[in-house]
Amino acid sequence: MTRAEIDTEMQLLHKLRTEDPVRGLELSQRLISDCLATGYTDHLLQARLYHADLLVRTGSTEQGEQEYLNCVEEAKKQQNQTILGRATTALGLIKAYNDDLVGAKQLLEEGLSIALTIGDKEGEGSALGHLAQLYSQWGLRDLATEYAKQSYEVLKGESSITLPLFRLASLSTIAGDHESAIRFFKEGLAVLHANNINTSRSPFYTDIANVYSRLGRFEEAREYYERSLATTEATGNIDSRMNSLVLLGANDVNLKDFNSAEKRLTTALEWGLRYQSKRVIWCYYYLATLAFYRGNHAQAIEILDRDVLPLKPNFELTDGCYGLYIEAYTLLEDWKNVAAYEKKLREFRIELNTSQFKSKLAGVQSLIAADREKHEKDIEKMKREQLERELSTMTLQLLAQTEQLAEFREGILAVIRKTPPTEGIAKELREKLKVLPCKSIDWDKFEAQFKAAHPEFQLRLKESYPDLSKMETRICTLIRMNLKSPDISRLTCLSERNIENHRYRIRKKMKLVKEQDLGQELMKL
Repeated sequence: MTRAEIDTEMQLLHKLRTEDPVRGLELSQRLISDCLATGYTDHLLQARLYHADLLVRTGSTEQGEQEYLNCVEEAKKQQNQTILGRATTALGLIKAYNDDLVGAKQLLEEGLSIALTIGDKEGEGSALGHLAQLYSQWGLRDLATEYAKQSYEVLKGESSITLPLFRLASLSTIAGDHESAIRFFKEGLAVLHANNINTSRSPFYTDIANVYSRLGRFEEAREYYERSLATTEATGNIDSRMNSLVLLGANDVNLKDFNSAEKRLTTALEWGLRYQSKRVIWCYYYLATLAFYRGNHAQAIEILDRDVLPLKPNFELTDGCYGLYIEAYTLLEDWKNVAAYEKKLREFRIELNTSQFKSKLAGVQSLIAADREKHEKDIEKMKREQLERELSTMTLQLLAQTEQLAEFREGILAVIRKTPPTEGIAKELREKLKVLPCKSIDWDKFEAQFKAAHPEFQLRLKESYPDLSKMETRICTLIRMNLKSPDISRLTCLSERNIENHRYRIRKKMKLVKEQDLGQELMKL
């Protein structure tokens, strides 16, 4: 395969990533193999990043996470900061999905920091958007909204602006501002339509439908649930298709279209059991709800007892189950069980409120810890900068003193040359010059000051290049301070030619090629 063909395939992969993830996944696997086989490594990392994203989009989250980890390691080796930042952000999102919110925050902030450093606007907007989602999970809605707005401003004019629009819409929904939520969702859909991005529309359709459902506008909700289902069928993601079908079934219950509800929910349950999806619990719950509305109250209770509770429903579903129990037992006039489930519901809601409070507290504590860590890092940075300034001042003073000492030596030599050799003073001056040091630098003091400003440099230099001599290490230290050969010459009392020879040997031991700058390589240590 030629480079031009790989370029074309990469463009197609970028398109399929959002339009047809299943085909995109197949293409990304083939592209990775082609890049490895042909040696065209310039696209390899990007293909792997797309591959990781497509694994997650098609439901293979664990495999996607491992591929992102591989991308991070390879990006570090190749010093590709763009891929490193975006893969790190994606790993943070997966952490959040798995409810490791503290770990997610660390990775998302790391991804944001990398994006800001290299000016990657898309990476910056993405990290900000995902941080908004994270703070929303913690219940810190004001902070979440602020991050979502920042993400929106960064991504204006880009197709990826759909991320902050989705976050702003979700936050508006939580706040009860349903009209704003619908407006943000529809604005996001307009961007997706304008850019001909099909598969990403499903979450927008679903959440618009959810808002309409909360407002009791079930016919409008059905329209958007059906659009969501049609979109998910193109992706091949069974979990997304199941979700759309279950929500359609639940909406049909609200519309009293019981036959349609039963058909949709039964189909979704068959898929869920076949593919071992966690969404089967929702199928059972809505089938219990359907039985209740059909007047089969005992059957509703049976489904809850047999199929729902053993699967350990989440907080939201548990609240719904207890409510359904109470309504069913009330209509059956089983007051003992009504009282029992009313008590369970009260206790559960107390537990839920406590859990939500703890989650919010954990978020606040994490923020405080992060602020404290940032404060400590800022103080440490200020200390290093102060030490760097002091070191620079000391170096300038030493250079001046060394220059004065050299001038003094030359002056004395000039006097000696004018004095007859027979004069006793000439002999005495020659003896004094022999013991006059050529340098004024106290290397022990200087190196201690340098170590305080750059504590890891000499250790890393020694570990990386153990063959460097003491003088070569000293010259590396001076080069690290941006000193040029003439200045190093004066400080070490070596000729400039000698210094250049040392630089040549240092480069050789460090195995640097012609294009690599010695000073820049030392700055990396």
